[in-house]
Amino acid sequence: MPLDYYGILGIAPNASTAEIKRAFRRRAHVLHPDRNPLSEERFIALCRVYRVLADAELRSRYDAMQGSEASAVLPAFWRFWRRLLGMDHPENGSDLCFRLEVEPDDLRHERSYRIELQTHRVCPACGGSAKERSERAACALCDGSGRQAAIERLAVRVPAGIEPGTRIRLRGLGGPGLRGGSDGDLFIEIACQSTSAEHRDPPARGKARG
Repeated sequence: MPLDYYGILGIAPNASTAEIKRAFRRRAHVLHPDRNPLSEERFIALCRVYRVLADAELRSRYDAMQGSEASAVLPAFWRFWRRLLGMDHPENGSDLCFRLEVEPDDLRHERSYRIELQTHRVCPACGGSAKERSERAACALCDGSGRQAAIERLAVRVPAGIEPGTRIRLRGLGGPGLRGGSDGDLFIEIACQSTSAEHRDPPARGKARG
């Protein structure tokens, strides 16, 4: 079935402009990256939906095609809307930052640490396209974001003599790019603590910048 913009906002097709605005604000409050960094892609998609439904002309065109029985033109129609809303442009992955706490004495020697990082990976169902093969519906597995939440376990080598506060840059190990976009980078920030990093509580999750 086609993308249901009204369903994304949780409103009826005959909703008023004021109802559309209230619904958008409620959803935006939940999905805003400042509250939930891993919802950035869904927040962007939500803003695109609101852009259409808040504009009388765009909403009228959307409603007209929703009720169309000309199924032969629907794939081309959805490609048009995706281009209009910037949903088919290359999208670079987010940079991630992870704070690695180590004992001061450990900085004298080269060591490797195992870390657990909360991130995203390209959706295996749609390959990052965010849509079904018919191009008429959002991917059911990733909810149209093109990405899925994932836990990555990595081994990080810390060179001898590194200073606290230094960031180690691991290129391409951040969030995944979509539609030809570049993968983000992972930054490991070195910090000192009194307890060994390998025996402390589970490490903090990595968070996307911005």
